[in-house]
Amino acid sequence: MQYILNEAEYQEILELRSRTQSRLGRLSEKKLGELCVQIATTMPVKWSWGPGKDKPMPWGCITVNEDWHCDECPVRDICPLDHDYSK
Repeated sequence: MQYILNEAEYQEILELRSRTQSRLGRLSEKKLGELCVQIATTMPVKWSWGPGKDKPMPWGCITVNEDWHCDECPVRDICPLDHDYSK
């Protein structure tokens, strides 16, 4: 599907995108990290192996449990921390 926009409509879309990006930019890396840890340690997810395979449970976070890995963490794509994957 294609849309034909006039100049004013196009500028409105660009301004909206700019405002949205600036709001996201205000979320500091520290705050984003804290939010990711909270989600990873509380949100039940279905694991492909181990104890969460049969009954979804939180994946956990490497910052809380140093012996952990980021393999199936639900927020690994947005997490600002360095990821650690099992080998």
